[in-house]
Amino acid sequence: MRKAKWAAAAAGVVLLVSGCGGEDGSKAKDDAKDKAPASAAPETSAVPDEEAGPDAETVREEIEKAATGAGLTKAGGPAPEGSLDDIEGCAVVWRADTEQSEDNKKAYEATIAELAEQGWEKQELIDAEVSLIQPMEKKGWALNVSYSGSPDVYESVVFEGISETEECGDKIVEAMEGTS
Repeated sequence: MRKAKWAAAAAGVVLLVSGCGGEDGSKAKDDAKDKAPASAAPETSAVPDEEAGPDAETVREEIEKAATGAGLTKAGGPAPEGSLDDIEGCAVVWRADTEQSEDNKKAYEATIAELAEQGWEKQELIDAEVSLIQPMEKKGWALNVSYSGSPDVYESVVFEGISETEECGDKIVEAMEGTS
């Protein structure tokens, strides 16, 4: 049962990251959701807390270093409703201010390369036409790095990481159930 709940939470994270099924009901977002592979949520089981790897602050620092080094600036303002921002110690969310970057897609790719240098392992890229989602893993953490949109319309670059400890898995599932 725990594994099924964890997979459901991971699927929710992928959809949140990609911006699919947004409130604006745009066809492009709905099309991307329909074309996202069913395997978008990596099948994972929670790891024991003692094997959790880096803490949330370390993950946040690694994302910040890689993203700003690639030319991205962190967006200000409140987190979107239903995001995982408020699950302290279990989730890390970093959104780029895409108005401040010269080339968001290039910065997205450079950030992924830098995270790989920091020990994050790339998983299979999810290409949903208007969105690219690069899942990455590092001992006890799953990170989705997403790029959505196009330079002439709207762009979004988001990093969303979740701890795979049992405690955090329960908190994330609880938070996801609370948003449905």
